[in-house]
Amino acid sequence: MSETFELIEVGGEYRWRLRNAHGELVAQSEGYIWKKACLDAIEAARRVMAVAEVVDLTAE
Repeated sequence: MSETFELIEVGGEYRWRLRNAHGELVAQSEGYIWKKACLDAIEAARRVMAVAEVVDLTAE
């Protein structure tokens, strides 16, 4: 099994969830009124996650 984006509908809104290869929930989105907007957000997340830097904002 590989990582997957799941498109779901909850309370009339579309959302995505990202699961890792073990099926564990890694991330989830806010609600979108339109399915196309949610699909666009999935594509944006896929592009950004590949190059995103980690910024540690915790206290030392």
